[in-house]
Amino acid sequence: MKWRVAALLGVMTVLTPQSGLVAQSVKAFEVASIRARDPRAASQTSSRVTGTRFELVNITPSALVARAFGIEESIRVVAPEWARRERFDIRAVLPKGASERDIPEMLQALLVERFGLDAHVERRPFPVYELLVSPSGPKLREVAGKDDLHSVFPTNPDRPPLDSIVGLPGDEARNIMRFDAEGGAMVRVTRQTLYTMVLTPPSGARRLDATRMTMRELAREIARSLDRPVIDNTGLDGIYRFETLLPPIRASAAMQAVLGGRLNTDPSGVSLSRSLEELGLKVEPRNSPVDFIVIDRIERPTPD
Repeated sequence: MKWRVAALLGVMTVLTPQSGLVAQSVKAFEVASIRARDPRAASQTSSRVTGTRFELVNITPSALVARAFGIEESIRVVAPEWARRERFDIRAVLPKGASERDIPEMLQALLVERFGLDAHVERRPFPVYELLVSPSGPKLREVAGKDDLHSVFPTNPDRPPLDSIVGLPGDEARNIMRFDAEGGAMVRVTRQTLYTMVLTPPSGARRLDATRMTMRELAREIARSLDRPVIDNTGLDGIYRFETLLPPIRASAAMQAVLGGRLNTDPSGVSLSRSLEELGLKVEPRNSPVDFIVIDRIERPTPD
């Protein structure tokens, strides 16, 4: 088969069919099974590698594109409505000599082979917030990273946590959701960082205990309280220890429909600007040119 290979975001490649151009060496799964998922079956998206077997569960095609090309905000993938709604399970076998680091490239090839993906990149102005260092300078303590991804954490036997690993191999994150009579907490662990987010009812404010956290992770958590993505432009590339309060998670329309009257709408009283100021940080709104993956064509996957 022949392909066109084009640069994407300066990091990865996007593959689209085009006759007359010979493919460069493209890694692909040895074999892959794609199954449509029952929409009534609730589940978190998760992935794992066991030996040479790779499994990616409960993912939409648009989210698959985002993962394959390293896009953290799925809103930056412009896709048909069905590709944002329908979900699939993918089970595949890695070829001999392939490593976990090759999986994104193999997902790219899978998208072209089985979903008929044709896409291009557009740089568009997009409303974002920038996370910046305030004029007073950062007030953060830098610490060393530590791999706790597979550590055992204490749990309440009466209320077992939801414990899942998400993300592509080599860039996994473990989410441990704990619930009790007073509220809930999420522990997020990567191969270098660990932080706990505690919900504080009735306001819904979030208490962040960052044992080890990057500014990129903080930007992602701040964005959950706001109406647009947050871009880390602090220039701080270390891992830091700190504590702060963040406003409640901004509820999507879907979440509002599900929770109804149980959704708290009272102001939390938490000032994001004040919380960040105590860390020597700030956020500022701006329109920033951002790369979008625009899907020109995508089809429901071919049968196994």
